[in-house]
Amino acid sequence: MGFDGDTFHSNIQKVPVAQQPQPQPTAKPEHATAAHHGPTLDTDRTNDHVYEFTTRVVRSVMQLSQGVTEARAEEYLDMVKGVGLELRNLLASVDDLMTFFPLWSKKEVEMAHRVLSKDMANLVQAMKLAIKYSKTTLDGEYRRGMLSSAHALAIDAKNLLDVVDSVRLRIQMPLSPTAPPASASSPVGATNGQPAPDEDAATSCVQPEVPPDLEANYDVT
Repeated sequence: MGFDGDTFHSNIQKVPVAQQPQPQPTAKPEHATAAHHGPTLDTDRTNDHVYEFTTRVVRSVMQLSQGVTEARAEEYLDMVKGVGLELRNLLASVDDLMTFFPLWSKKEVEMAHRVLSKDMANLVQAMKLAIKYSKTTLDGEYRRGMLSSAHALAIDAKNLLDVVDSVRLRIQMPLSPTAPPASASSPVGATNGQPAPDEDAATSCVQPEVPPDLEANYDVT
C-alpha cells in the first residue's frame, strides 16, 4: 500500500474546526504542543502500523465530528469510546517502536504522547458537558467545544506520526523492523502489536493512558 499524502492531509483538514460566535482575546493554549517536524513523510507506508493507526484515529475523529455536527447526542459516548480505542492502538504501536529508538528520542516521543493523553481527557470532559446541556439553549456552545477538542486530538495524532518519522529518518530505521525478543531490560515487551502487561507495561516509556474500563471513565451521570 503506497502512501497517499494528499488523502491523508485532506482527511486532517476535513475534521471540522468549531467556529466561535465572537472573537476571543489571544491567549496561550492550556497545554503545550509538541514541536512539529514538518510534512508527513512521503514514502511507502506498507506495514507501517504507526501510520495505519494514525489514519484510524483521524477517521474516528471525522466520524465523531459528523455526529456532533448533527447533534446526535445519544451517540456521543460510543463515538468518543471509538476514538479512545483507536488512540490506544496508536500509542501501542509507538510503544513497539520504542524498542528500537535511541534514548535521546525518548523525550520527543513522550512529549507528543502527553499532549495526546491530555487531548483525550479534554475530549471526554467536553463530551460530558455536551451531553449534559444537549437539550438546553447552550447545546451549540458545548458542541463547539467538543468539536474543538476532537480537532486538536486529530492534529496532535498527526504530529506524533511526524515525531516518529523524524526519529526513524535520523536513525535510518525501516518502517517495519523485525522486533527483537522482549527482555526485562527492554523498554517495551510487545505481543501482537500490544504492550505487554504488568512489569513490561509499567516500564514502557510510552504507555497508553486511555483506561481499559472506558465505560466507567466515560460515565456522565
